[in-house]
Amino acid sequence: MEKISLSSWRDDHAPEMLWAFLLAAVIRRTEYLNIFRRIASWARDNFPRKEKSATNASPESSAMPDGMPDVACEVDHSSIAKCSDEQFKQFVGFIAKHPLGYGALRPLLLLDALPGIDRWRAVLDVQPTREDWFTLADAVAHSFDHQSEKSTDIRWLKIVIKMISGKLMLPGEMRERAEEVLQFPDKGDMRSVRPFIRAGEMSFRRQPPSAWIASFWAQLMTQTGCLDGSKEQDYSKLAPVVLSLRTILDARTAVVAQFHAFKTPRRTDARLDSTFGLSLYALSLLEEIAAPPISQLILGRMGLRSIAEVVIALSYLLKKDTAALWETYRNYGTGVAKLAFLKLEQTIGDAPSFVDPNTLEQIANEDVWQEFVNVNLGHWANLNVRDLAIEGGAKEIYDAYYDWTSTYSHGQWGAVRDSNFITCHNPLHRLHRIPRPLHRLLPSVVPDAVKLANRTLEILEQAYPRMEKLPRIAVTAETSERSASDSNEEAQEPP
Repeated sequence: MEKISLSSWRDDHAPEMLWAFLLAAVIRRTEYLNIFRRIASWARDNFPRKEKSATNASPESSAMPDGMPDVACEVDHSSIAKCSDEQFKQFVGFIAKHPLGYGALRPLLLLDALPGIDRWRAVLDVQPTREDWFTLADAVAHSFDHQSEKSTDIRWLKIVIKMISGKLMLPGEMRERAEEVLQFPDKGDMRSVRPFIRAGEMSFRRQPPSAWIASFWAQLMTQTGCLDGSKEQDYSKLAPVVLSLRTILDARTAVVAQFHAFKTPRRTDARLDSTFGLSLYALSLLEEIAAPPISQLILGRMGLRSIAEVVIALSYLLKKDTAALWETYRNYGTGVAKLAFLKLEQTIGDAPSFVDPNTLEQIANEDVWQEFVNVNLGHWANLNVRDLAIEGGAKEIYDAYYDWTSTYSHGQWGAVRDSNFITCHNPLHRLHRIPRPLHRLLPSVVPDAVKLANRTLEILEQAYPRMEKLPRIAVTAETSERSASDSNEEAQEPP
């Protein structure tokens, strides 16, 4: 959509009606709505009014000549600041008559950028207190949701003034709707009336927003502190989902036994090596990420993504199930090892410590002499992972487990935000993000990792129909302390 203009109620327009949000935060709804009605009538009589008739009304009649909304008839802070002293006192008087009126307006005196702040201070003639910051925070918090009851009430005030002042004309067939707006909230179906009010209010917003609002938010940021809403359990409470190491070892032992049952005299059996190898690799990943607290850390999600990719690759390979494709998968991996070995040989300075050159050389030369190994810089199936999943019948695995976990592997913003930031609980800071003292513990990946690992066992059984049924891995729910104890004990037991 060309020439679309985004408009934020929270950031750019709600501050103009801050006085109204303060009333809504302090005074009961029926009472502040009555104040709004009296102010609307006052605005009709004191602000410029354009008389219209049925003959001269036009779609452009509610807009300025340049196409910008007509904001002459407003009770926002920018408009109130342009009132005469007498009009300003009348406006404040409607609010001050209520027993809580002065207390509701007092937080405005904290704001240096507020239009007409000197007159506000002179007319109210009170001193703001420390508690007024909390009242201000409460009022600002109510403005965040543009569809909330209080936001809708205040947006109604803006619309009803337009209607009774002749700035907004509705056609005759919308007479019933007009009555519903005028008698809001006592007439009509609010499920229909409230959206109409909100949609109408957007048509009369100041564009561009008032310049003082940026200074308003800046003052709130500099003069109030951030509030960290994190709890100790975000960093220390382990999930009760645990996985016995014995159940993984039992599954692994069974897979190894079946490998020996189906091995062939051929020196290189790409199908055998790939099916069993991918299954064992999934079990290895599960064993590593299931141990607390890794299952609730970033590495746990990276491991879950790897298991998902194993399932997707194995599903695709078995779906196609051609000797050439099994060879392609295996040769691609050999070529990657060759390329890494050659680059390592050319490294100047300290080589990476995580890799063993002898291992790379052995893998690169395992099937044939490495000079005869091709290096494919693309993907072994010439597909991206999504297409691989679709063609392999594993699209549901991709959708459920691959996209979001990939953000953790690639350090994308979603993962950074999820693990290392928390929303500031000070409403005056507009829900910005602040760093956590530690990265939080995330929901455990154990149940999902077990599901994917069991899926690889199912695929392995499909590849070899005569295979004895493999044992499945089971999850037990125990306390995290028991989990850590069992894992340590079982780690010391011989397989």
